[in-house]
Amino acid sequence: MSLAFALSAELGLAPAADAARLTRHLAAMGLPTTINEISWHRFTPEILMTHMMQDKKKAGGKLGLVLVRGIGQAFVTRDVEPAALRDFLAKAVQPPVSAGKGP
Repeated sequence: MSLAFALSAELGLAPAADAARLTRHLAAMGLPTTINEISWHRFTPEILMTHMMQDKKKAGGKLGLVLVRGIGQAFVTRDVEPAALRDFLAKAVQPPVSAGKGP
C-alpha cells in the first residue's frame, strides 16, 4: 500500500501528504512500508518487473496496478509506462541512507 501511494504521488495522481500519512500509519502499526522491509533478498527493478508481469491483473501485455487518487480512492489502471514503473522501483529498492554517515 505504501508503494502504491508513493507511486500515485510521484505520478501526480494523489497528494504526497496522503502518501506520507499512510506510510506513517502503517509504520506505527508495525507493518512494512518498503520493499527492503519485506524480504532479506535485495531485489532489482528488473526482477520485480518480471514478477509483476506474471500478475493475474495483466491484460494485453499491460500490467494492472492499483493506484490511488487519495485516501479511500483506489482504482486499477494499465496506463503506467513500464519505464516510469522501472524508475520508481529503482528508487524503491535503494537501501535507506543513514543520517550522519559518510563514505
